[in-house]
Amino acid sequence: MVQRLLITAVYILFYSSIYGQDSLYYEKLVAKGNRYYDDEQYHLAIQFYRDALSLDHPDPAVDYKLARCYQNTFKYAEAEGYYLKVFYTGQNLFPLSLYYYALMLKLNGNIPEAMERFDQFIYLHDKNASMKGFVEQAIIERAGCEFSLRDKKVFARWEAVLAEGPVNSPYNDFAPAFRDPQTLIVTSGRVASNRTLIDERYGESFTDNYYFERKGSTWEDKTRQRFAITNSRFNDGSGSFTKKGDQYFFSVCDAQCKVYETRMANGKWT
Repeated sequence: MVQRLLITAVYILFYSSIYGQDSLYYEKLVAKGNRYYDDEQYHLAIQFYRDALSLDHPDPAVDYKLARCYQNTFKYAEAEGYYLKVFYTGQNLFPLSLYYYALMLKLNGNIPEAMERFDQFIYLHDKNASMKGFVEQAIIERAGCEFSLRDKKVFARWEAVLAEGPVNSPYNDFAPAFRDPQTLIVTSGRVASNRTLIDERYGESFTDNYYFERKGSTWEDKTRQRFAITNSRFNDGSGSFTKKGDQYFFSVCDAQCKVYETRMANGKWT
């Protein structure tokens, strides 16, 4: 009997020690994730939050921040799942989880359920003064859902027009700007051979202006030959051409963003 009690006590001490170490490790991971989150380095924060949650310590606060990280890095499918989890486990602490869940449903193409969730959010918080801005935005987002359902056939004709070829990549490609029907600029965070610095907010390269020319039915990447002068080691892009097409205004963001200009002179961008 005494021996059995001793064995039981040893097991309790052993597992208490393991659990204590596990909890301490969990807290360290969350603390590191929070530091990266506060610095807007979402790509790095995701890694620590995921590692922390793998230790089986349920925490709606970590789930919510992980969802925000996924949303801020445009991983909407992953964000949707975590917002739904928070809605069921921590709605009282994080009431916006329902709003963001509805928004992720919309961005992921589940329009009917997105409308239901926006209605639910509006109903729950319509009288809450602190939620007024989000309720108003939810009404706008729901109206957008109705519009997309009504004109679904129109949108289907636009889908993935440039899916084939070099214009679209697995990375974030956005802010297209046409100089003319044969020339297209796209801002992209694609990791190219000449881009080694990584923006840890998104886990991609700092953005550049990518310059494409149409050749028949295809597009060719002419960035290095035509437009390399617009690209620095910082975030470059989101530009616009003048009507004549001989000037291009774009932003460069280091500690702060500034607007730059390049002009066409003697057939070259200067």
